[in-house]
Amino acid sequence: MPDPTGPTVAVVATTTGLTIFGVATGLDPGILIAGFGGGIWSQLDQEKKPFIKRLGSMAVSSLSSGYLTPLVMWFLQLSGGPVQMLQLPVAFIIGLTTHKHIGPRVDSSMDTVFNWIENRIRGPK
Repeated sequence: MPDPTGPTVAVVATTTGLTIFGVATGLDPGILIAGFGGGIWSQLDQEKKPFIKRLGSMAVSSLSSGYLTPLVMWFLQLSGGPVQMLQLPVAFIIGLTTHKHIGPRVDSSMDTVFNWIENRIRGPK
């Protein structure tokens, strides 16, 4: 196997997860694929978009599931043994709901946070 930190390897799956340009991201490739599958399914009920936008949307779904699935599993206190099999369905559901449900809630939450920060810095209007 080539050295994952070598200059010729861009992306490689290792024991620490996905390694991109020598940086271990900790992302499980199986979870990323499940999230990508959810992203594909979510495209079925959306309006027509150019292929590159659809691909970007599916990539965001995949990354969202890659980072949120371990957090959800920890929050639900699910770990070990057969429960680990739940990671892929959870990742799929996160990928499926990223743009329709999770994204808008994050946007509205960030508006609230930014307004609070602005009021703290400038004072109330």
